[in-house]
Amino acid sequence: MLDYLHFSDEQKARMVDHLMQAQQAGQPARKHRRPLRRRVVAALAAAAVLTVGAGAAYTGLASDAFAAVFGTEETEIIDKIGYPVGVSDTDAGFTITADAIMGDKYSVNIIYTITADDGRELHADRMLAEDTLEFQRSGMGGSTWFADDTPGDNQVQYIMQYTVDDENGLRQGRATAEFTKLQEWNPETEQAEVIAEGKWKLRFDMRYEDIGTSVIDQPVAVQAEAGTAMLRAVYLSPLGFRITADYPEVNAQTQQEIDSFEMPESGREPQNTPYEKLTGLDIFLTLKDGTKLDLGTCMGSSCDLKTREIVLRDTFRDQVIPLDQMESITIENVTLPVSAD
Repeated sequence: MLDYLHFSDEQKARMVDHLMQAQQAGQPARKHRRPLRRRVVAALAAAAVLTVGAGAAYTGLASDAFAAVFGTEETEIIDKIGYPVGVSDTDAGFTITADAIMGDKYSVNIIYTITADDGRELHADRMLAEDTLEFQRSGMGGSTWFADDTPGDNQVQYIMQYTVDDENGLRQGRATAEFTKLQEWNPETEQAEVIAEGKWKLRFDMRYEDIGTSVIDQPVAVQAEAGTAMLRAVYLSPLGFRITADYPEVNAQTQQEIDSFEMPESGREPQNTPYEKLTGLDIFLTLKDGTKLDLGTCMGSSCDLKTREIVLRDTFRDQVIPLDQMESITIENVTLPVSAD
């Protein structure tokens, strides 16, 4: 594969400059907290006409690319489950490169670098982008945000982080990310201003290694606010979790709320609904060092009022947690041990 890699003089110079800057800095990349997290729903296509982006602009390890988001503490696990991509496209004075990808059975993380070709300074805390990710399955949600591994230069990193509803998980294969607009927030006018409109289309493989584990091998009953919930599956990986459950029994108040609930004509789910009561389980992940993480506020959850089936899923946001660092996961009144085997 290396025999087919070719780089322009400009690409070679940029790589040398990056290495020299890292050497002069003499310190590992610092972990940056995300300034903005935008919740999105991806439109996924069963089939699409896909265009290959031009050039292999990224050649490092997956952990090098994801250092802007996850830091440099878990490089070994990131390189085990992730892969470099190295596909880019240029339009309207900007180059967008898909640097690397990693995922598990139910979620995927993709990181891009956005470069201003004229050298202008880009600010991660001001940037906005319009994008879509086309893949083979429907029912996918998550978030996107910007980070910056080298503040003050002409590049920012852009992270797509999605989880899938399908109990069979994500099937790896070809995917396309398409960007149509880049914007920057102007703090003086307090408005988002378009800095580039174009068409950046990147085609790449959804390729990574799932090392997640199932925590239970048979149903487990827990007592929740809505009634008795039966856990059917509890899945954990270094990137996130997924819990499926149903309610064989709900209390009288919850049943009354379910029977009387009507979705508004707007289609927007109001607050304080039976959906929230059924999915509002207390979930905590305890690590071996004593750290306790609250996982109860899930970015992705679904509920069927007729069958009273629920799915709770989310990533660990800007953390990667090896399984061998996890002690247990507590769901309401039940604590389940986590095994890395």
